[in-house]
Amino acid sequence: LTEVPYTQIFLSSNRRRILLACSVANLGPMLSGHSAFEAYGIQFFHKAGLSTTSSANVMLAFFLVRFLVTLPDFLWLDRVGRRPLITMGLLGMGSSYVLAALGYKMRKRAMVVGFMLSSVAAYQAAVSPLAWVMPVEILPGDMRMRGNATVAMFTTVFSVLLLQFHPLLSQHGVLAILGVYTGTTGLGLVLNHALLPETLARSLEDIE
Repeated sequence: LTEVPYTQIFLSSNRRRILLACSVANLGPMLSGHSAFEAYGIQFFHKAGLSTTSSANVMLAFFLVRFLVTLPDFLWLDRVGRRPLITMGLLGMGSSYVLAALGYKMRKRAMVVGFMLSSVAAYQAAVSPLAWVMPVEILPGDMRMRGNATVAMFTTVFSVLLLQFHPLLSQHGVLAILGVYTGTTGLGLVLNHALLPETLARSLEDIE
């Protein structure tokens, strides 16, 4: 199958809409704040009152939770619709951030750690796998390579900007971090609801 040129992709409103939907799917990990916590987790938990050693141990648990949730992903990925699943994942993350902030206000470090780990479970159960699966399901064959390259470039730029922004946000404390990422997770929910098509068990023709 011959790939269409970039000019045809960007001049077509339908193909631009497809690129936008793929970009939104890929932005889930960044908008939810997970990418920032992955990079700056030790500093975050240290700000939350844990020692450096305890913060490092929590980050080990962080990646262990990701690994353990990844293993059974296949049990629900093809049984639950893409849109409901990513909605549940983002709602789980946003709720976990709110409860972690409450735990911080109450000076309960275990509550902060527990709900941050629950946000990781929600992320890995829905947001992360769908960020990879949905673009492949959405992109037509005649623009899959160029479409993936365009979306990857956009996502990379956004990710770099986020990782530059987080240290500035971190200066304002734990509540500011959790508040901003709760807000951006909510933005992700709105964008997913508005722009992402349901792709489970549907042909490309139906999706388009």
